[in-house]
Amino acid sequence: SAIFEKAATGLVRELNDPYSELLAPKANEDFNRNVGGRYGGVGMLLEEQKNTGPIRVVVSRVFPHTPAEEGGVLEGDQIVKVDSLNVTGVTKIDSVSNALRGIAGTTVHVTYARQGVTEPIKLSFKRAVIHVPAVPYATLVGDHIGYIPLQTFNENTAEEVRDAARSGLLKAPRAWCSIFGTTAAATWGNHSTCPRPSSTTRPPSVARG
Repeated sequence: SAIFEKAATGLVRELNDPYSELLAPKANEDFNRNVGGRYGGVGMLLEEQKNTGPIRVVVSRVFPHTPAEEGGVLEGDQIVKVDSLNVTGVTKIDSVSNALRGIAGTTVHVTYARQGVTEPIKLSFKRAVIHVPAVPYATLVGDHIGYIPLQTFNENTAEEVRDAARSGLLKAPRAWCSIFGTTAAATWGNHSTCPRPSSTTRPPSVARG
């Protein structure tokens, strides 16, 4: 119950241990999903956008080989409704994400608004187990700098970075020059010039569905 949860949270707080934390069941579920890199859903990364009007929940990325990709969802599509949840300017992005996620094999109905299309787009998806790769790709910047972007940190990150560094495109690096933010860079040959992290702004609220 909520009373026991608050009591347990207080006990953990009294430990004064910065490395001890009590996670509620919902928070623990989210933590395990993020660490594991897998979840039941349709395969979209959602983002809150606000230009001149109310906040919109839009698709910022469609993960490959997922129900969302197979259904024709495009980046920039605005989510209008998920099952019985009407997505308005005050709807939290977490509520939309929670409505999209669920047990693999179950069905979810989603209504989209797409720029240039007058009528709402209504689609039905069968949820699947979605794997979110930590390393979406690897490439060379110039002739001597390998670039490996990290879009998330989970239990597969180290293995995926190692595989990318050992791939045919990126031969074994002379030395890792830096790992910062969401990118990792390495030098090849005798070159020691490393890319510097650019100034960043606070990222928008995002969630997976």
